[in-house]
This record gives sequence, structure tokens and C-alpha cells, in this order.
Amino acid sequence: MTSWDYFWTFASPVMDTAVIIEVLLSVFLFWKNQLVLSIICAVLTLAFSILALFSVGIYALIIAWIQLAGVLFLLKKRKNKDF
Repeated sequence: MTSWDYFWTFASPVMDTAVIIEVLLSVFLFWKNQLVLSIICAVLTLAFSILALFSVGIYALIIAWIQLAGVLFLLKKRKNKDF
């Protein structure tokens, strides 16, 4: 085994787990109207999903873009209510 094989053997499951945790946390925060924290988690989800792209990364990447779009939509809607 090369060092690259060792990396994917041990690091890939850790990154996959991190992506899943970030997605769940971001959805929970989005549901609780914690928009700033939800944006931070969605950005972290994007970062982890790029690292874990070979397994669950592509699904988390799609979910993170949907989360970001939803958060930005709610921020825009909230900003319009202030007027």
C-alpha cells in the first residue's frame, strides 16, 4: 500500500462522518432560525464535501448549496421586512 492508499483508507470515513454531521447541524440550525451559524455550517459542509468528494461528498455538496440558497433567501426576506 502506498501512503495515498493509507490516507483514503483512514481519512475518507472520518471526512464522510464530518460531512454528515455538518449537514445535520446546519439543517437543525436553519430550522431554529440561527441563520449566521447555519451559514457557517453550510460553508464548512462545502469545505468537507470537497475533501470527501469521492464518497458522500457530491450529495453533501448539493445539500450545502441548497442550504446556502435557503439561508440567503431568508436573509433577503428578513431584510425586506425591516422597511
